[in-house]
Amino acid sequence: MEEQFALLVNLLWGECIQNLSKTLGETEQSKFTNNDYYYLYVIESLNEPNFSAIAEALNLTKPGVTAIVRKLWNMGLVEKKQSKEDKRVYFVSLTQKGKDILNGDRAVYKRVTEAINSFCKTKEEQKFIENLFETLVKEMSKGAR
Repeated sequence: MEEQFALLVNLLWGECIQNLSKTLGETEQSKFTNNDYYYLYVIESLNEPNFSAIAEALNLTKPGVTAIVRKLWNMGLVEKKQSKEDKRVYFVSLTQKGKDILNGDRAVYKRVTEAINSFCKTKEEQKFIENLFETLVKEMSKGAR
């Protein structure tokens, strides 16, 4: 089972890398890291956060977030908007290019879900697999802390 799981994860990872290469040029791709992907995900999930909210979510300092946002901005993956109320505050959001990276990966996840649903014959089988994934996420989350 471990070998099959490793094959599946690597297949999915390969598809995600292919998606990345469709969105980013070769030079940009060489500079883009797994952490950068996670930063995009966090920025999107916080829905136009300011630097303080990003720092809190990532458990980083504001200067650390400034460096991250600058890198992502230089790659055209995020944009900054100055607050109208407080000119010292900037809000960060994904550009279409940043969204394309996350959406490409979501398409891979959707394909997996569709494949699972195609071989599940009953709602009970689908529910079993859903519960299995939920349990795995809970267990793996414990180890990540």
